[in-house]
Amino acid sequence: MPEMDGVEATKIIRDMEDEYYKTLPIIALTANAVGGAREKFLANGFSGFLAKPIELSALDRALKQHLPKGLIVKNSGMVKEDGKVETEETKNTQQQDALQLKTNEKILSLIDVKTGLFYTGGRPESYLMILKNYVRTGKEKVKQIGALYTAENWKDYTIEVHALKSSSLSLGAKDLSEA
Repeated sequence: MPEMDGVEATKIIRDMEDEYYKTLPIIALTANAVGGAREKFLANGFSGFLAKPIELSALDRALKQHLPKGLIVKNSGMVKEDGKVETEETKNTQQQDALQLKTNEKILSLIDVKTGLFYTGGRPESYLMILKNYVRTGKEKVKQIGALYTAENWKDYTIEVHALKSSSLSLGAKDLSEA
């Protein structure tokens, strides 16, 4: 986070007077997965801890653990980014797209689809949606990172490169993530 890190933000929230803020669930989503990191975050007021790249099933478990039971609703469909519920027709189209993606050798040479599917809970439609967004925003992200490098804005450069590293690994673009 550019202005303050999650530990600072959590301290501010926990120090607020209303009791609501003392028990509000705050889950750390971090690349800091070194030994003792979980304990550090929990000692600093976090309710939970997940290391990046975030596995959807782990996020789902954490949310179910910390959300009030009355707010958890079992959904047979999938709510998409635009807030619409996926219909059977769109699901079939997305599954066909996902199958086509699996057979595209050029893409397969650049990413490990199995890893990407793992991080999206084994759902080809979710993976394809995230992959399409990654590709759609990729050129702009490259320009942004290049501009930050040229300007020697190392703080924001580091944040953007770190985000690219994490999102690349979660899609299965291991080589890019490692670079």
